[in-house]
Amino acid sequence: FNANGGTFIAYCWAEKQGFSKFGSYEGTGNANGPFVATGFKPAFVMVKNIDNGGYNWAIMDSARTPTNANGTYEWIWPDIAGAEFTDGDSGINMEIDFLSNGFKIRTARGELNLQSTFIYMATSSGVPTTAR
Repeated sequence: FNANGGTFIAYCWAEKQGFSKFGSYEGTGNANGPFVATGFKPAFVMVKNIDNGGYNWAIMDSARTPTNANGTYEWIWPDIAGAEFTDGDSGINMEIDFLSNGFKIRTARGELNLQSTFIYMATSSGVPTTAR
């Protein structure tokens, strides 16, 4: 960051009602994790534990995991090489449900639900809409 002669990339987003939401939530540390209200059905969720830097960024999306609670969830850890995973890889379970008005954490993994503070970005799959 800010090194002389270095090359940098900045990703900048803006919140749009019914399409994207940014915020934080508190993890519970158990498999019945928090529900995070977004006001729309997310298609993409990116999460980071900000209290404990030892955990990876986590990305879950409805393209890799199109249905909830199907026993197989897929996710990406974008900050490490070879970062696409499926539930059960090395005993890791990263379960999240995409609901009509937000998302529900279904794991106690530190990347999503340690007793810590997490930041998130959620986006819908297209035209801005709100949950009914």
